[in-house]
Amino acid sequence: MYKTTSSSLLRAASSRSTLLSSRSSLTQSSSPSAASASPSPSSSLLGRRSFATSSPAFRSLPRWSHCLHSRPSPFRLSSQIRAVSPGLDRLERNFSSMASEHPFKGIFTTLPKPGGGEFGKFYSLPALNDPRIDKLPYSIRILLESAIRNCDNFQVTKGDVEKIIDWEKTAPKQVEIPFKPARVLLQDFTGVPAVVDLACMRDAMNKLGSDSNKINPLVPVDLVIDHSVQVDVARSENAVQANMELEFQRNKERFAFLKWGSTAFQNMLVVPPGSGIVHQTVHIPSGEKLSVFDAAMRYKSSGEDTIILAGAEYGSGSSRDWAAKGPMLQGVKAVIAKSFERIHRSNLVGMGIIPLCFKSGEDADTLGLTGHERYTIHLPTDISEIRPGQDVTVTTDNGKSFTCTVRFDTEVELAYFNHGGILPYVIRNLSKQ
Repeated sequence: MYKTTSSSLLRAASSRSTLLSSRSSLTQSSSPSAASASPSPSSSLLGRRSFATSSPAFRSLPRWSHCLHSRPSPFRLSSQIRAVSPGLDRLERNFSSMASEHPFKGIFTTLPKPGGGEFGKFYSLPALNDPRIDKLPYSIRILLESAIRNCDNFQVTKGDVEKIIDWEKTAPKQVEIPFKPARVLLQDFTGVPAVVDLACMRDAMNKLGSDSNKINPLVPVDLVIDHSVQVDVARSENAVQANMELEFQRNKERFAFLKWGSTAFQNMLVVPPGSGIVHQTVHIPSGEKLSVFDAAMRYKSSGEDTIILAGAEYGSGSSRDWAAKGPMLQGVKAVIAKSFERIHRSNLVGMGIIPLCFKSGEDADTLGLTGHERYTIHLPTDISEIRPGQDVTVTTDNGKSFTCTVRFDTEVELAYFNHGGILPYVIRNLSKQ
């Protein structure tokens, strides 16, 4: 259906351009041959475009006459441009050479693995030796790294990089900078039109006699299509399955189209209905890819506690108590991070989750932790022996051992943890009164 629709749109657009061309030609010349050159409704897209550029009336236009004797094919647009600007070829070669030489190749370096080998290569911001970078907010540094990595002195220039580095001065101004994402995450309401556009572009490539497989997303795209599920069945064990079946019945054509898109395009992953909204993980014992909730419930049903390995400022933007209550309900017992957002750390304690910090200079990457290990946190068996800010040892089933700092910052927080969270603490104290 989509192919037919896009073809019709293309044919309609082509017809309009043909009519406009023939109308302007007739204005320039009243030759009867111009009227007889009108294409039949069954002519192809390429045929109509040929008419628009090569009809006898069009050849009589004075704006093309200066090239009639200078090129063997004067009516091709590329021929006209090259006749007017013979230096264009040299300009294109200059652009090509500019793009092939990366302006920041000097800071392209290797990220080594502990014990040998490398994780990969990257553009090192500290290697620029620019003191302004140390003052940049973390989010601006992400923009800076992206601009440097994609700098080709054409779409992204060294001037754009300088604007970002000089953020303290450019921030108050209206300064435009380019940004190329490394990955795009789409939900169904925005993703479906994008896939339709890609399908139309492939149809257009076919009509032009070119390879339609050239049309693909330039960066990895994940399309999650679970947002439109309606709740028709509730309060029953088969509610999820029943609602999913109704969803497939209502949107059979849409799902068939998206299934085609998941196999037709490179760099595109379509997460099917029933797999969870966006949040995906791997259930390590089985290797299955599941929604975070389904994986958490499977761990809980088998009696396995879980932990979270995190980076710096874990919990930023998630200061509400539900941001900590969600992990607690999913069976998370501890979070090991480089640092915590202040309010979120407090909320984790209030939900009975242990916050621990890596030692300075260490994190999951430097310690070679993948998250597939089993962890043992060696806390004192007697809660009264735990002190705010004390160090504890964490070991893994593959022989790794490292030290973390327990982020219980006050005796009150230790009391909350001893009772399993702030709500049990309050209830037990009230029940004694």
